Parts: sequence; C-alpha cells; structure tokens
Amino acid sequence: MPMDKYRGVSLQRELINLIEEYIKTHPEMGYKSLADFVTDAVREKCSELKILGAAPELPQLEHFNVSEQGVRILDRTITNG
Repeated sequence: MPMDKYRGVSLQRELINLIEEYIKTHPEMGYKSLADFVTDAVREKCSELKILGAAPELPQLEHFNVSEQGVRILDRTITNG
C-alpha cells in the first residue's frame, strides 16, 4: 500500500467488533472487509454533508453493442410502474 495515498484512523475496538460481526452476518451487503465498510460509510456521510462534489449525471440515453445481431438502448426517462 503506497504510504502517500492512504492514511490510517483509529476507531474504538467495540465499534470495530460490531462492524466486523455485521460484515460476517450480512454477506449480501457486499462488504469484503472492514476497510470496504468504513470507506462506504465515510463516502455516504461526505455526500450527505455535500463535502464531495455532486455525482456525475448519467446520460438520458445509453447505447450498448450487445452482439453483431443487435444493440440495446437504455432510456432513463422511462419509469417502472
């Protein structure tokens, strides 16, 4: 791990234990490690506080080349329901 790219923080052992138990008992959430969970939590809080810039806006239409026989177009203006 490049030292100039990352920094460490200290968290209370009790909090760490609770998070690690949550990660083990909820694999469906997709967290592979404590670092994954903490990174996600910090990003979510930064987004809530508007510390991070706005997420890039997705294009209204998106084109996918599925195969030689066809394409798929995603229209984000159509809602389910």
